[in-house]
Amino acid sequence: MNNNNKKILVVSNSDDAHLIQESLKTTDIKLDIISEYSLESVLKCLANNKFDSIILDTNILDKNGPEILKNIARKFPDLPIITLLTDIKNKDINSIKNIN
Repeated sequence: MNNNNKKILVVSNSDDAHLIQESLKTTDIKLDIISEYSLESVLKCLANNKFDSIILDTNILDKNGPEILKNIARKFPDLPIITLLTDIKNKDINSIKNIN
């Protein structure tokens, strides 16, 4: 991995993570992209690596999106998180809006 590249963590199910990665490869920005698929692996990855941002798909297998977002935001409050709202309910949208 190149130290000048932006390091992005993609959190999604494996099929969607692949689509997100392919989309990001079309940019002119140099990126190092890592994908994780569960809350446990995400938190472990964040504890052991420094990322410039996270792309979080709310449709992940082991937890619901708002719960994952709350966990990450609480443990890494300065890390920018881009949230993709796929397959989400209205109550979850309100929950996400209230996360600081």
